[in-house]
Amino acid sequence: MNKVDKKIYCSSCDKNTNHMFLADKQGNKLEHKISDVDVEEDMGLSFSDEYYIVQCMGCDKVAFLNIYGDETMFYIVGKDQWADREYIQDYNVYPPEPEKEDVVLKSLKYVSQYEFCHLPEFIEVLRNEVIFAYREKAKLLCGMGLRMIVEAVCKEKGITEQPRLKKGNPLLDEDGKVIMRNLKLYEKIEILKERNIIDEPQKNVLHQVRDLGNDTAHEIKPHNLLLLRQALNVVDFILYNIYEMPNVNIGIKKTNT
Repeated sequence: MNKVDKKIYCSSCDKNTNHMFLADKQGNKLEHKISDVDVEEDMGLSFSDEYYIVQCMGCDKVAFLNIYGDETMFYIVGKDQWADREYIQDYNVYPPEPEKEDVVLKSLKYVSQYEFCHLPEFIEVLRNEVIFAYREKAKLLCGMGLRMIVEAVCKEKGITEQPRLKKGNPLLDEDGKVIMRNLKLYEKIEILKERNIIDEPQKNVLHQVRDLGNDTAHEIKPHNLLLLRQALNVVDFILYNIYEMPNVNIGIKKTNT
């Protein structure tokens, strides 16, 4: 019996088990090997790439095994970096062992609690990109993107500029037209509240998101994933209140009693 010299993953047993190499009726291993001597072109690298069909010795599950090694894969086990080398090989089995998810990272996953059907398209695209940045742990992009969502809501609501004032009166240009000035995001958020698009607690939260985005943009400061997830949650909640709540209909008819 030809036994694989290390335990490898078995998808049926769901753990590392002993395996044996399968052979044909003549006792020849079901294998295919490639090495640097088999390659016509000189690669300047000694390697061995081996493929086998193997079988779990516990449950008889058949699998595919690749064993690869080359001259760059070694540990230095003594004082002499040339003579005291222990060469290693990679064992890759198919079906492969599922990746085990880190518990902390799993707790930081972002799954929206809300379903959006009425978001303006440019806000929906921006929101999706911010969530993608979060999931890819692109913390700087996510932080700046959250601030951009707030800017996008203000733009969609037409809150972008207002007249320049002097002693309470609008300034006019030579043609008698009102001179406008671009609003700062702080002012835009305040106007969202003045127009009852958001309430006081939501205004305070959006100012925090603005500060978060400013830190990211001006200080090149990445915020931790927990803080970014919390910010995503509250921004989603506010977006839902602005764009979805006015369209909610649970099907109850109005009565006079």
